[in-house]
Amino acid sequence: MIGERCQHHAVVAGIEHRQLLADWLRGTAGLAAPVDAKPRHRVVWDFRDAIPDAIEQTLDPAWAPAGANDPNCKLTKEHPNPVVLLHATSTAKWAYSAGAPYLANQGYCVYTFNYGNITPLPTFPAQGLADIEASAREVSRHVDRILRQTGA
Repeated sequence: MIGERCQHHAVVAGIEHRQLLADWLRGTAGLAAPVDAKPRHRVVWDFRDAIPDAIEQTLDPAWAPAGANDPNCKLTKEHPNPVVLLHATSTAKWAYSAGAPYLANQGYCVYTFNYGNITPLPTFPAQGLADIEASAREVSRHVDRILRQTGA
């Protein structure tokens, strides 16, 4: 059931996001935005710029990259599905310090969260290390919550 649910979400979300990724790789992502549109979130591509926020990111369980987990974000006809960014093994939601604001500036509702924690500290900077089946159930619960929250 979990695999089927995750595969379904990947297929639904993958159609739109494959195009965004292709545009991003070509360097044309976001060019359809109005010329006078001003990005709401600063996008910093250099990973080293995230280092000064490392203490806040580690100590504050509510911390999220700019543009992510916005409770006021509304799905649109152009972007009818939320974008859920899942971190890799041994990283955490800080890994999207550039991707989350970039996507939010393009009009996407972006969500990210930590999962697979094997420590007593919920914001430990290295996540995604727990049992893969337990992590899949945890991710599924978060995705279900995001779908309910957004109405997707």
